[in-house]
Amino acid sequence: MPEGNPPSRFWYVLAFVLVVGAAIVAGLATFMSINAVALGRVELPGSVEFLVEEPGTWIIFAESTDGSPPSSHRLDIEFTSEGQESRPMLTDGVAISYSMGDRRGVGVGHVVLPRVGTWTLSGTLPEGEVDDGARSTFAYGPDPISAIFLPILIGGGLAVVLVSLGVGTFGLVFWMRFKANRATRVMEG
Repeated sequence: MPEGNPPSRFWYVLAFVLVVGAAIVAGLATFMSINAVALGRVELPGSVEFLVEEPGTWIIFAESTDGSPPSSHRLDIEFTSEGQESRPMLTDGVAISYSMGDRRGVGVGHVVLPRVGTWTLSGTLPEGEVDDGARSTFAYGPDPISAIFLPILIGGGLAVVLVSLGVGTFGLVFWMRFKANRATRVMEG
């Protein structure tokens, strides 16, 4: 490109499209990561049957729906397969927590379910405790960390690349047009 010929304004449009594309990719990645969380709900003491489609770690949360911190009775929680294989819930050293509107949850433990099929989650009062009729809400489901992390990692990386290209293109075009306009003014003067 000759010294006095500025680049087309089309490059500004391209830079804008790249930045808007980055925002769209970031939004989609966030939406996909939020939708990856699939938690079931159960009132305990009690039980619920559910289908395990892929072996792996499942997590259990004590949950509240009124915005207050979740509280739960001390329960013995275990998972039992169709073949009567029993897996007790293991408590976590570090609790995961979440908040979605008025719904709040705090992780109480996890279990590794080694095979697909129907499993039963049951929560019972410890031996010797009297059932006063109070029930606590719990949420359970496959460990969402990897399902949340992967879309954010890929989408975030792509968004950073697109923003960098958009801002870089804008800056380069601005500088080249500035130099070309200055050269034109010098030639005319």
